[in-house]
Amino acid sequence: MRRLNELEEAAADLRDLALVLVRAATDTGRRTPIDDVLSAFGHTRESLAALPDEDE
Repeated sequence: MRRLNELEEAAADLRDLALVLVRAATDTGRRTPIDDVLSAFGHTRESLAALPDEDE
């Protein structure tokens, strides 16, 4: 069981590493400001702040 756990952890680590490598290889450096994203969905920071909390 110990060996199986070690193998499962190694597999998870390899998946994480693959994700990091793919992101690094495909990153163009282009970033989108949060205000542009909010605007694309018809919101502003103020409109989001005015929404009621789900916990209430």
